[in-house]
Amino acid sequence: MSFTGHGAYAAVRRPGPRRRRRPAVAVVAVLLAGGGLAGALALVPTGTEQRSDDVAGVTRLTVRNPTGGAVEVRADSGAEAVTLLRSLRSGLAASPMETVHQEGGTLSVAAECTGPLPGPCSVDYTITVPEDITVVAESTSGAVDVLGVRGAVTVRGTSGAVGLSDVTGDVDVATTTGTVHASGRGDALAAESSTGDLDLSGFTAATAEATTSTGAIRMGAVQQADVSATTGAVELTAPGGFERVAVETTTGSVDVTVSAAFRELAVTTTTGAVDLRVPDAAYRVTGASTTGDRAVDVATAADARAVISVDTTTGSVAIRPE
Repeated sequence: MSFTGHGAYAAVRRPGPRRRRRPAVAVVAVLLAGGGLAGALALVPTGTEQRSDDVAGVTRLTVRNPTGGAVEVRADSGAEAVTLLRSLRSGLAASPMETVHQEGGTLSVAAECTGPLPGPCSVDYTITVPEDITVVAESTSGAVDVLGVRGAVTVRGTSGAVGLSDVTGDVDVATTTGTVHASGRGDALAAESSTGDLDLSGFTAATAEATTSTGAIRMGAVQQADVSATTGAVELTAPGGFERVAVETTTGSVDVTVSAAFRELAVTTTTGAVDLRVPDAAYRVTGASTTGDRAVDVATAADARAVISVDTTTGSVAIRPE
């Protein structure tokens, strides 16, 4: 890689490790007898290369890694520069390429696999950063982990798991089938997955939005939240109360436990069961159930400050003191 006079990267595309072909040719000759050239090429690994670079003056990091490799970003309170470690694995039919570019305070890292056929090819990133940094990461099947960062975090993934630990800042995560686990705190939390579970129980947020189709959702301490699931279950534990929480499911169950006073809790389901455990106080309870059982075991008052609204079709409802 090259540096400018100020220590910034120029845009660089680097090929993967040089391949030793004699062993690969021998393996291909054996595999050709059973599976043909395409299958042989797809199965032949040719090498792994390790790379390491330090980059100073970075306040924003973006990583794009569709190779299936993992991305780990770990904050170090004593770090003054970004340390970029990566492991590049090549196959006979595909090789990794990467681009590293710094413009101002933004460091952009991207990897891809190129070749005539798919095969053993991926890039794993282990990146150490200063605590105060913004992170944007994009992956396909590789896991993404961000630890200890004190800045906004945005992650986009397909099937790889996403883990955010001890993050301080706004979080925006979206995956298709990948699970999401988040802990830390921030003003805003947004998490979305089609079939992956969302475990957000360790994250404290002023506002939160969580959406999934078949995945389960676990929420933690929030002030305002909109939670939506189709067949996935929703579980919310709020030890400090909240201003407003709205939960909507189709067949997924809803389980809410609140340990302190709150302003409004609204739940809408079709066939999902609803179990609400709230402080022993008077509530304005509204909503209706078509055929589902409905048990309200808390005091009710038309002028109560706290509102509980539950609407179901065939789902049962239980509202009881914690």
